[in-house]
Amino acid sequence: MSKYDELDRHIVKAIARGMDTFTVISRSGAVVTESHRLGELTGAADWRIVDRRLQALRKAGRIAYAKRAWSVTETA
Repeated sequence: MSKYDELDRHIVKAIARGMDTFTVISRSGAVVTESHRLGELTGAADWRIVDRRLQALRKAGRIAYAKRAWSVTETA
C-alpha cells in the first residue's frame, strides 16, 4: 500500500463527480485535507503533490486529460 493511495482515491472520486480541472480538483475538500497531510510529511507544496498524483494516475491509465479536462478511464 502506497502512502498516496488515499489521495489517489479522493482524486479519482472528485473527477468522477465532475470536477474536471486542476483548480477544482486541488480545492476539493478531501483532496485538500489529504494533500496537506502529505505535504507536512514530505515538505512539498500541497498543489505540487496533487499535480504529481494526477500525472501518476494518468500514466497508470486510471485517468485521462483531453480537451482541457480530466476524466476517469477505469470502470471500477
